[in-house]
Amino acid sequence: MAAAASAAPTTAFGPELSLDNGAGTSGGADTAILVPPRPATAGPAGLAAAPNQPLRQGASLPNPNAQPGVTQGAGLANSRGAAPPAAALPPPVPLNGLPAEPRQPPLLREHRVLLFHPTLLCQALHHCGRDRLRLPIEDVTGAEMLTDSQSVRFRFGPGGRSGEVVVTTPGLGATLIAYCIGAGIPIPASAAKSLQVTEHGVKLELRLTMTAAPYFRPRASAEW
Repeated sequence: MAAAASAAPTTAFGPELSLDNGAGTSGGADTAILVPPRPATAGPAGLAAAPNQPLRQGASLPNPNAQPGVTQGAGLANSRGAAPPAAALPPPVPLNGLPAEPRQPPLLREHRVLLFHPTLLCQALHHCGRDRLRLPIEDVTGAEMLTDSQSVRFRFGPGGRSGEVVVTTPGLGATLIAYCIGAGIPIPASAAKSLQVTEHGVKLELRLTMTAAPYFRPRASAEW
């Protein structure tokens, strides 16, 4: 039994401890001695290699001279003098709550003032306001300008004995525009209109601004 035990091979338990059983030990064949690991030796690549453990071919080993790389697409800053990102431009400031857009210059401006005399006001009311305003059946004989209230007092019959009616600016505007259309006085539908009662009559102001060229229809020489 002793001879068989002395001929048994050495059993390794990893790089830390090894169990040696063999001749030449001071404790005899049945004594186990713990042998500390041997110091590691530096290899050609500067790596610590354990004794009696050769490096495996093709193993991935860290290179002590390698530079830290930059991961592409990972959003990491390049430490090799990379230029800082350009600052984003501020968004355009909208005007009056609207996005800033290039404004077209006005191609045509029209500004007209039509001043209606009191006599013509009576005619306009007779033709265009009698049925709508339910006026008396007598003729309109007089018109008085009320500048404080921006209205006109119309009188009916000789000397105003048949009655009178006060018409404000909304009724005056509709009456005068209808009278201009019937009399052939051009009134652009898209024009801005304003009405004012003055001492000399009622002033109708028209303002038109065109940013696009109007449609042009060629005419024959006989139409001019």
